Formats: sequence, structure tokens, C-alpha cells
Amino acid sequence: MARVVQRRPNPPYLLILFVFLFLVSTALAILFYTRQDDARKKITTKLTRERARALAYDQAEQVYDSSFEGDDLVRNAADRQMTVHETEFFTRSKGPVKGVTDPAKFAAAAFELNLMEISEIKEFGNSIYLLQVIEKMEPAIPEFKTVAAKVKADLIKEKQEEKAGQDAEKFLAALKEGQALAVVSERFGLKPESTGFFNRNAPIPNIGYNLELASAAFGLSGTDKLPEKPFQVNNSYYVIQFRAKKKPPDEDFEKEKDQIIERLLQQKRFKTIENWLAEKRKSSEITIEETFIE
Repeated sequence: MARVVQRRPNPPYLLILFVFLFLVSTALAILFYTRQDDARKKITTKLTRERARALAYDQAEQVYDSSFEGDDLVRNAADRQMTVHETEFFTRSKGPVKGVTDPAKFAAAAFELNLMEISEIKEFGNSIYLLQVIEKMEPAIPEFKTVAAKVKADLIKEKQEEKAGQDAEKFLAALKEGQALAVVSERFGLKPESTGFFNRNAPIPNIGYNLELASAAFGLSGTDKLPEKPFQVNNSYYVIQFRAKKKPPDEDFEKEKDQIIERLLQQKRFKTIENWLAEKRKSSEITIEETFIE
């Protein structure tokens, strides 16, 4: 059972007062019974957990049915020896930092409530809640001094990424002019690395999985060694250059031959159906019946 307080600073923030009614998980955070240790020991079987959940839900219904607004939730929870918890302020996107099972779902439910409104019974993960919004903080622009450090750090990161992208473009342009990889690398203070051989659908050694980069790499050859552009993977930029290509061993191909053939056939079937549908759309008159949509 939860009492929710909503406030909204920058992005909207909520402050929530909430009461946990029940946690089924064996790693119990809070139990709203007077004998917490005994309760933990008893919840050891599925039957016991289900029974405990049913009892908690019944208690939540009793509190909900007798609570209307204001302090009713607090008073009715106290009458049943349940503890009401108050959250810190939180935003819709992040939810409470601690104390709830599923912060995202908790926040979504809380932001649907009006001030002092009590929610219906909510179940997130293995916990049961009643929420009440007790305060809202409207969005506001913070004073610069309170966010100056973060603004500075974000700006530095943005400029670093921008500079890295520009340097990657210059690096690639120098290679396309015919300059040697070792020479260009030294000029930029970099050390070239080799990936080793890798296949199209696997993570690229020293880089990671990136479909765009892998597709471009498999389009390169001994006569066309450089891609059209650098590639950004996570927070890094990469300029690649073709070194060598080798065919997979015959035994590897034999192992995967049937799967490869089937995959190619599926792709061909899909493409055929896609083209057929496109032609049908061009030569057909399409009408929308509003009654079916309703």
C-alpha cells in the first residue's frame, strides 16, 4: 500500500508516500507484519507465499475501501499495523531511487493520480501497493550554479565527441589520398590495431557488435579497401581498412549449408511476397471502412 507524493522540479518530480503490503520474494525488503523475522522464515513454500499474498491483498482491499482522501490512508494503515512510507521526489522517467520493486511502473502509476488521490490496488513484481499523491512540485528551471558542474561536463563530452568525429573524417580522407596507415596514425597519435578474422554475424574483435560496420567491412576488398565514412560504436569512432579475407573451411560450410540454404530461401520468399504486395497496392483501390476501425 503506498501513499504517493508528487512534486515536479526540472523534469516533473514526484514525492511519494507509500506502504508496502507484501513482498513475495524470499529476498524481502519490508514486511508489514509485526514479526518480520518470523514472517521471513514462514514464507518458504509456494503455498505459503500464495496464502500470504492473498492475505496481503485482502488487507489492501480493506484499507482501500475505507480510505477516501486526505489522511485516511495513513490512519487506516496505522489501524491495521501497516507502515506508510514516503518517497523522495522523483521523475516520471526514473521513479523512486529506492524502496520499490519496479520504479518505472511505480512512477507511471503515480503520475496518473491527482493530488491526494488514492490509487487502486497496484501490484508491481511481487509487491502490492496503494499509492497516494500528497505533494507535487511543478517543473522549474534550476539556478545555473546548481547545475553548472553537470552542464560543463556534458558540454565537454559533447565537444569531445564532435572533435573525435571530425578527426575520424580527416583520418579517413588522408587514407583515401593514398597516405600510409602508419603515417596517418602517428600524426594523430594513434596506434593501428587488427581485428583478426571474424564472420558477418559475430561481434567484431576489439570493437564489438555493430551491424553497419560489419556490413561495410564485408563489402571491402583488395581493390576497395576503405569505407565511405567512419563508424561510431558506443562512444568511439572507428576508421577501418581492408587487410585480408579468407573462405571458411569446407567442413564449416558443410555443417551450416542446410541452414544457409534455408535462410536464403526464406529471404527470397519474403522478398517475392513483398514485391507482389507492392504491385497489388499499386493496381488496387484501397478503401477504409470506419465501422471496422471503431
